[in-house]
Amino acid sequence: MTAKAYMETHGIRVIPQDLPCSVRGFVVKDDLDGYCIIVNTRHTREQQQRTIRHELAHIQRGEVGNPLYTEY
Repeated sequence: MTAKAYMETHGIRVIPQDLPCSVRGFVVKDDLDGYCIIVNTRHTREQQQRTIRHELAHIQRGEVGNPLYTEY
C-alpha cells in the first residue's frame, strides 16, 4: 500500500503551514481520533514529502503522544 493510500484509508490529513525554518513538521491527533501531519511550507516539495513519510512512520509505530518518542 502506498503512503497516500494508507493516509486516505486511515483519515490522515496533511496540513501545509508556515513554520520556522528549523521545524520540518510534526504530527498531532485531531478531535476525530485521527491524525494531522503538519509540514513546513518553507521547505521544498521533496523535503515536505520526506517529512510526511517520517511522520507517517511515527503514526504506524504508535509513537504519537508517547513522551519517549518526542523529538525537538
